[in-house]
Amino acid sequence: TIDDIRKMRSKETLVTRPAKMGDKVLIDIEMFINKVLLEGGQSKGTIIILGDSYFIPGLDEQIVGLKEGEEKEFTLPYPDEYYDKKLAGKKVDFKIKVTGVYQMDLPELDETFIAGLGNFKTIEDLKNKIRENLEAEETQKNEYEIENEVLSKLIECCEFENIPHSLIESETDRMLDELQQNIEGQGIQFDDYLLQLKKSPEDIKKDFEDKAKKRTQVSLAIRQICLDEKIQATEADIEAEIEKILKMYPDNENVKQQVENQNYRLRIGDIVANQKTVEHIKSHIVQRAKSATDKTKSTKD
Repeated sequence: TIDDIRKMRSKETLVTRPAKMGDKVLIDIEMFINKVLLEGGQSKGTIIILGDSYFIPGLDEQIVGLKEGEEKEFTLPYPDEYYDKKLAGKKVDFKIKVTGVYQMDLPELDETFIAGLGNFKTIEDLKNKIRENLEAEETQKNEYEIENEVLSKLIECCEFENIPHSLIESETDRMLDELQQNIEGQGIQFDDYLLQLKKSPEDIKKDFEDKAKKRTQVSLAIRQICLDEKIQATEADIEAEIEKILKMYPDNENVKQQVENQNYRLRIGDIVANQKTVEHIKSHIVQRAKSATDKTKSTKD
């Protein structure tokens, strides 16, 4: 993580020498299988940090030694476990052109560098904070995986009447908005993202339909359990959630006005009630699992 932070704050210098490991290289790419250009297999200005090997194994080595303006053709095998099943285990032909080579000079890991990151006095202070953040991220990831599994099992136990298509369509709209916010949050224009995928917003929504149906089922199941168990958000719950939001956006006047809106507070109440319902479901499952374990242990004893 410290290395990643240093790379983000590195000084970049355009150079005319051949690229070497550690450089940032901009390349134009064309990818083919059996001489046919792959769908979405063409991009310009793709950034590769040589040595990170996060793109395609073996690509870095093919780029090393090339200068700005030079081109190269080669073939690389995609890993069998590659996430895109259309490419997994396939041999792909590449045509690349280097459009820029940048030397990256990382800052020294000294007191000046640490001071620029926040209220840290020593390297150990920085490491402790990073460790704390990584542990929190891992805990959150584990909780999310458990919650996802619990909710998947939940809808397997439920019977649903015909769900109106309008509900699923509304969920796909919401998922498209979430994707757009995520893409634009990375500094990428959503239209450019769609152009690279060669897909329209309607294509993306169609891809989301199965997941949207599942999310709609989960929402309906949680809502019913919330009603059956009479789970509600108290005023204290809502105030606590609003306090979190205000801390996240301390200087945003729009947010301050928004949290005063009664409809917004009602939406916050619904979200909190849903969260409490999910926790209720999880605790119920944990209790049942513990009871089953205790029973098994007692039988063995």
